[in-house]
Formats: sequence, structure tokens, C-alpha cells
Amino acid sequence: MSRFTFPVGYHNIHRTKIVNYQLNRWHSLGYCRLEDLKAAAARMRRMDDFKNEMVREGERALSEER
Repeated sequence: MSRFTFPVGYHNIHRTKIVNYQLNRWHSLGYCRLEDLKAAAARMRRMDDFKNEMVREGERALSEER
């Protein structure tokens, strides 16, 4: 059986509070690596960008078999 350690802490990933909260939530539950979230956040200019960027990161993770 493999073990997983949940990430601890709150990070300033995005300047918009609700987006920052959601990105931290994905990270704290172990769904995304912090470096991937930071890269996606850098491309998020509007709230409408959130879904597209998260889907893009998910597809990238799948292509890397993680």
C-alpha cells in the first residue's frame, strides 16, 4: 500500500482571492502540484480562464502519466 502525505500550508498563487482559494484547495487535497498551479495561475487573466487552464494542466498531467 502506498502512502500519501497531504501538502500543508496556504500559498499566494493568484492575486484574485477566490481563485487563490480554489487553487490552494486543489493543492491541499493533493490533486495538483504547486508548480503546476503556479504555471496555470500565471496564465489566468480572468475568471473565465480558470476552467480552461485547469483542464490544460489536467491533460498535461495525464500525458505525463501522473
